Amino acid sequence: VCRNFALMAPGRRAATILVVGGVPAIIIFIFRLLQAIKTSRKRKELEDRADKRRSKATQQIDEVVAQAQDGSDGESSGGFTCIPYKELKLQIEKGKLGVYDVVCAYRRKAATLHKELNCLTGFIDEALEHAKTLDSLRESGQLKGVLHGIPVSVKETILIQGYDSTAGIAKRCGVLSDEDSVAIAAIKEAGGIPFCRTNIPQTNLSYGCSNPIFGATCNPFKKDRTSGGSSGGEAALISCGGSVLGMGTDIGGSIRVPAAFCGICGFKPFSGRISRRGSFSVLPGQTGVAASFGPMAKEVDTVAAAMSALVTHTSKYDSFVAPIPWNWDTYNSNSKLRIGYYVADGFIASTPPCARAVREACEAMRARGHQIVPFAAPRAIKCLLLFIKLLTADGGESVFELLQDEKVDGSLRAFVEGVRVSGSFWAGKLLPKALRRQGKKRVADLLESQGICSTAELWKAQSERLRLQLIWERAFKEAGIDVLICPSHTMLAPKPHVVASSGITLCYTQIFNFLDFPAGTVPVGTANSDDEIAMEDWPYNTLKEQFGDELERMIESNLVYGEQHDAVEAIVRSNCQGISGLPTAVQCVTLPWNEELCLRAMREIQSALGKNVPTPCL
Repeated sequence: VCRNFALMAPGRRAATILVVGGVPAIIIFIFRLLQAIKTSRKRKELEDRADKRRSKATQQIDEVVAQAQDGSDGESSGGFTCIPYKELKLQIEKGKLGVYDVVCAYRRKAATLHKELNCLTGFIDEALEHAKTLDSLRESGQLKGVLHGIPVSVKETILIQGYDSTAGIAKRCGVLSDEDSVAIAAIKEAGGIPFCRTNIPQTNLSYGCSNPIFGATCNPFKKDRTSGGSSGGEAALISCGGSVLGMGTDIGGSIRVPAAFCGICGFKPFSGRISRRGSFSVLPGQTGVAASFGPMAKEVDTVAAAMSALVTHTSKYDSFVAPIPWNWDTYNSNSKLRIGYYVADGFIASTPPCARAVREACEAMRARGHQIVPFAAPRAIKCLLLFIKLLTADGGESVFELLQDEKVDGSLRAFVEGVRVSGSFWAGKLLPKALRRQGKKRVADLLESQGICSTAELWKAQSERLRLQLIWERAFKEAGIDVLICPSHTMLAPKPHVVASSGITLCYTQIFNFLDFPAGTVPVGTANSDDEIAMEDWPYNTLKEQFGDELERMIESNLVYGEQHDAVEAIVRSNCQGISGLPTAVQCVTLPWNEELCLRAMREIQSALGKNVPTPCL
């Protein structure tokens, strides 16, 4: 050891350290050297583990492609992968299409699309046997349920018996689940066939879709853009017709944001409506913000069918779910609605294409006889700062523990470093004061909101959350609105390098996780060159549209962040170059226990504007 020490610090440096530090210096050096060797070995072990898992997935996907090419999968015609859900369901029920053939066709298409999008993490081997069983059941004159024979793709972090859920973390590779999540059990009970698993960002705490194990998933409209996250593999696959129905999870927009970026529908129910058991979480024990399982599909009708199955069956497996039946009468109703809307929440203004999407959706609903009224999001800034406080209340300890010795994905580094330094006096106290003097109040407030907090502070934050839920409930009722329409995101699908430093642009979805309101996104159109030109006046144009003559007063009252000239605004501006052709979407929101009503509004918007939604370039 001494010889190695001398080699590492030759000549006078070695002598100086020995003279000045003596034996304690040698002991410290040896300890650190051994720690470095141990860490290096651990990282190499984890890298090998990740490589092995990646190779296994690649081999499995290649085998599916090969089977399809030589006909050994038994699939004769893949044309029915383009059939809408209702028609596919009808043909399966009548026996015109065999479930086995349908599953083989979707396996083939998913594997082919994966070569373009990198959206899969593997296939579920039992799907083909499951399909044969359902075919036999159909031949005997029986159907399993409302999803009989429908192929279902599944987000990688949702537990499936016999498979691992890595969340892009190497130490999770090979850790197999001993049971299905309640949602997957319910899907199977309804006759759905989970057939493949889809990509996610590392830890799920990102709205991008990349990790060191499986790589990055591309946006199907522009490959240099992200598919969104964390259910990004789902959104990309469904957008291109590689799956009829997908299952995702959502704690800050993880279903709704990728759905919006990829031009499909995604829905997050109230957390008490369907079971949340059975998903790997990097924040175990965090209950301040509730995550939800939810369906994703091209058509709202498909999402509604999945919700009916989940509502019907999850209460059988989870006694903490209210056994309230699905109300098809509400979903299919033609009664006139009173609909509120906003284009800016006060935290950060939505960009021109996102604000335009809200206006178009409102006009479409007005044309159908519904009443449209403006709505102001109450205390949005307070809601979003508390959302961040609740999710980072442990100072990031849970995430740091999982990421120890791991390769950290680029889309996650800014979050990790931000939380890591947030507890320091410099980042938590001095920097916010300096930023406020520069007029950058939003970033200052964000820095002060994140990081470890005491039990008393946590309880206070949770109490404040309950108070804000009541304020929002009262605002809905005083305005007399049934449904709220608002942006699904601040901007359209960004380039991957933008994701790491623009997490706060998720404010339009995060707020409804904080409030635990049902919310879903539905595509309405396409961005164009006029949207890029309108960015010259952003954010003032959107803020003025929303708040009018009250804007200055609300800024002075700290109810709205005005134009901040901060890094976030710079990132959003740069991202809105070259957006023409990307899909636009809106978000529909209702009060808890009104999932049918929320989806009904989404269905009507899709019926009116669905023809304007672009088709992926693949």
